[in-house]
Parts: sequence; C-alpha cells; structure tokens
Amino acid sequence: MFQNQFGSNINSIPNDPSLIANKSYLNADAGIHYSYEDSTWGVNIGSSIYHAANNNQGVLKNSIYAPDARYSTRLSIFRKYKSGDELYLLTSLDNQGVNNFITLGSIYKLNIPGDHPINKLNIGLFDRLGYLIYPYLGFESTHWIAGISYDINNSNEKINNYPLQSFEISIGWLFNNDKKSSSYKRSRIRSVTY
Repeated sequence: MFQNQFGSNINSIPNDPSLIANKSYLNADAGIHYSYEDSTWGVNIGSSIYHAANNNQGVLKNSIYAPDARYSTRLSIFRKYKSGDELYLLTSLDNQGVNNFITLGSIYKLNIPGDHPINKLNIGLFDRLGYLIYPYLGFESTHWIAGISYDINNSNEKINNYPLQSFEISIGWLFNNDKKSSSYKRSRIRSVTY
C-alpha cells in the first residue's frame, strides 16, 4: 500500500511503483559558450538545446509523451568597479514548443572587504516578461556560490486556481580557483522550469 503524493497545485498522484513506466531512453543536449573579461568589464554569451533526441517519456504508463526540444540563449554583460563591486545585466531567451519566455534582470555584487568566508553579497531582480518577477539574494565565496529566489506571479495564468510560483535555492561549487575558469558564475541565470 502506498500513499498519494501531492503536487504544488494540490492534485494527488498515485505513488504505486507498478504504474511507473520502466523505459530507458537516450537524451541529447548540447551547448556553446563564449566568455571575455578584462580589468573593468566582461561579457558571457551562450546557447543550448535540450531534449534534442525527442524521445518518448512519462511517469505513468498511460502518460507517455515526447517533449519538444528546448532552446535557450543567455547573455550577460558586467562591469567591475575599483571597490570590488560588480554590476551584471542579464537576459535569457527560452523556447519550448509553444512556450516562449524572455527574462531580463540585473545583479549587483557587493564586495565584502576583509578576510571572511563570504566575499560578496549578491542582490538581484529578474522579470520574466508577462509572467513573473523574482528577487534574488546570493552569497559568494572563493569556492562556492549560493542563492535564494522566489517567484511573484504577475500574470493571470493559474493552475486549478493556484498561482504559478516557486521558491528556489541554488548552490554552485567552483572546482578551480583560477580567475578565468570561474568566470562562468557571472553568466548564471536561474534555469527555467516548464
């Protein structure tokens, strides 16, 4: 006997393993990234495709489907100040099937002088145009970066009369402390969940 699970829209789904489709599949993702940085400014741009193999998937045996490929492009431009602070302007374009999202945002990285476990306090605000806005608060050290964000729905789209929203905690680890290898963290935009 198994209990039901509850999704964020309060619908219950069975938790019976006999209903789960035991199907293997191969997925294909690809991407490209370019980064440039000098002493005062930098830029990151990247593009990627997810679910390129277009395989059949599904949790329940009667809900097999082939997800559309997802295309994503990211751009960030940043400025470094003498105080150690940094300002980032970011944009994200995402497409999957009939869903198209444009996200604009900015993060200000406030340098914390001195010898501390946390080097920067990151404060940001993002707008997924026509859907939601989300504030971002992050902490950054030499070896890791962590952040918290919360969606604020500004659209009329709801599922079962509940607003679409999410609370996200993200943690990243820098495997190499080399200045150039850690530049990827500057271009990070929260991943979009469909």
